[in-house]
Amino acid sequence: MKRLFEQITNSRKSRCAQAMIEYVVLAGMLTACIAMFAVFLVAFKEHGGRVLDLVAADYP
Repeated sequence: MKRLFEQITNSRKSRCAQAMIEYVVLAGMLTACIAMFAVFLVAFKEHGGRVLDLVAADYP
């Protein structure tokens, strides 16, 4: 009986640890995606500004 109880509690701890690891991994992936989107936003804003400067330079 005691051994069965230990197996049940160990499996619950294992499931809890697995869920925590999954949340941490997903939070890291979400943070990485947001950082990539921020880099793309800055890059395309700069590129758009350069294009507008080139277009504006042709017309007085």
